[in-house]
Amino acid sequence: MVLLLDSGRTLTAEQVKTRIASNGPKATLSELHDDPAQWAAITAGISTGSPTWLEVAVSLKRISDGGASEELNLCVADGLIRDPKSVLAAIHLPDSPFATEEVCGNYEAAPETARRAGVLRWLKRQEVAIRRVGVETLQTARRECLSAILRAKSDAKEHVPE
Repeated sequence: MVLLLDSGRTLTAEQVKTRIASNGPKATLSELHDDPAQWAAITAGISTGSPTWLEVAVSLKRISDGGASEELNLCVADGLIRDPKSVLAAIHLPDSPFATEEVCGNYEAAPETARRAGVLRWLKRQEVAIRRVGVETLQTARRECLSAILRAKSDAKEHVPE
C-alpha cells in the first residue's frame, strides 16, 4: 500500500522498514513522529491492518513510549476491524510488544468515544471481525481477544456515559 503525503511524495511500509534498518527504530520513530504529515501517513497505513504495516508497528512499538505508543495501539486496534487475521497474528507473536488488551477492546480508537452506544457499536465491530477468523493456529489468540472485548464491553457499560 502506497500512501500519499501532503507534499505529493509517497510513503510505503517498505520505505519505513528500510529507514528503520538504516537509522534504527528510535531515530526513525523520532523523525516520523516529529513530522505530522509522515506520522499521519504511518498511522493511516497501520490502521489498514496490512501485514507489512503491522511489521512497522511492531518495530516502532518496541521502542516507543508515551503518546507514540498509545497512537500505535489505537492504529492496530483500528486495523483489527479491517484485517483481523493479520492483526491477531502480529499481536500474538512470541515477542510482540502489543498486549492483547492494548488492541482488542481498546475503544479509545472508536470514532465516537463520548457515548456508550458509539463505543458498544465499535466493540461489536471488533467482535464480529474476530469471530470471522477461522485459522486454527490463531484460535488461542482469538479467544483471548474476544475475552478482552467482552471485558471492554462490560467496562464501557459501567463507565461510558449514555
